[in-house]
Amino acid sequence: MTTYAVIEMSGRQYRVEEGEKILVDKLSLDKGEKLTPKALLFRPEKGDPVFVGADLQKVKVEAVVLEHLRGKKVRVFKYKAKKGYRRRAGHRSELTRVEVKKIKMLSRKPTGASEAAKAESGTAEKVKEVEKKTTAKKPAATKKKAKPPADEKKPVEKVDEPKSEKKPVEKVDEPKSEKKPDEKVDEPKSEKKPDEKVDEPKSEKKSSSSEKED
Repeated sequence: MTTYAVIEMSGRQYRVEEGEKILVDKLSLDKGEKLTPKALLFRPEKGDPVFVGADLQKVKVEAVVLEHLRGKKVRVFKYKAKKGYRRRAGHRSELTRVEVKKIKMLSRKPTGASEAAKAESGTAEKVKEVEKKTTAKKPAATKKKAKPPADEKKPVEKVDEPKSEKKPVEKVDEPKSEKKPDEKVDEPKSEKKPDEKVDEPKSEKKSSSSEKED
């Protein structure tokens, strides 16, 4: 079984062997420059695969930039039915061709890797210390009493006055006024006199006979 490795470049993973050429997204390197991509897995020809972080730091992958080129044109066509909308466009990706030269397992960690690991561990410890300090409880801030402005009048404090005990009013029994029965006064009755008949002189009636004589 041939030796191979899985590397990471431009945010993507590639399975590579020695002497293999791959196309990756454009790198900011000139033609002929060397680079050492990060190894995620290493499979030797004999033995067990290595994929633990501590052992992977011993794996070294060497590659060289061969050329920068553009990929095949991709045509884009848009349209909307019954609207007369038609759009055509093209796209060509910017790529870099890289050749893998060597994949080897070192006997010990490279100095650069160890320094980088130490720097990472140091930064991690600093971050933890900062988090501990921020999470520590701060003493509660004492709130200062706001002083009232000079113009405002202070409320008058009410003084509780002793309540005057009310004595019950003593009722005095007044002598009842004796009511005397109303005395009826006998008024003298006016004596009614009988109507006196006055004898009027009777007119002497002459006899009809006398009238006739006349």
